Amino acid sequence: MVELRLLHQILRRRWRVRIHHIPRIHNKVANHMANCYIPGVPSLQVYDEPSDSVKSLLLADLTRSMLD
Repeated sequence: MVELRLLHQILRRRWRVRIHHIPRIHNKVANHMANCYIPGVPSLQVYDEPSDSVKSLLLADLTRSMLD
């Protein structure tokens, strides 16, 4: 509910805002990173470089896009 309230506050401003839903299947890296929650660490996490699991997802995505 907190996220919905924040979105509502943003949308009430006089900005031009577009929101597009991207299914998880089409954004595996973002979905994976969202699920990499580390207890005790603040909710905003900054990575200097991608983890090995993210690198493998990116490589798989690149491979798929080259085959299409």
